[in-house]
Amino acid sequence: MQKFLEKNHKIIVGIILAFMFVVSVFNAWNDSAIFDETAHIPAGYSYLTMRDARLNPEHPPLLKDLAALPLIFLNLNFDTTQKFWTTDVNGQWEAGHNLFWQVGNDPDRIIFWARVPIVLLSLLFGWFIFKWT
Repeated sequence: MQKFLEKNHKIIVGIILAFMFVVSVFNAWNDSAIFDETAHIPAGYSYLTMRDARLNPEHPPLLKDLAALPLIFLNLNFDTTQKFWTTDVNGQWEAGHNLFWQVGNDPDRIIFWARVPIVLLSLLFGWFIFKWT
């Protein structure tokens, strides 16, 4: 068994990462939004499209920006005339509800495409762990 593992370790890791990819994409499409995605996704979208960090400033922006990267190609409606943008100090949650459900966007599509970069990042980390160990 040891010789088999030593001889085929790259194939085994490839199978594990492929399985991880399939399960992650399946779950990214079929799971509903988790609580924090309601704030993080519109925050990242506003960072990239408007260069404005007023939403969700208490968390570092890198992963929010990464998650929002595919969204800039979806031509989303994002209403910046609402209170969450103009006057609310902590309007990130209302911004999420607005982006997902109130201005005609497809929430399933937004959530799926925001999760894809995170899935790819997890695969990259899995590959790094394999190479490092």
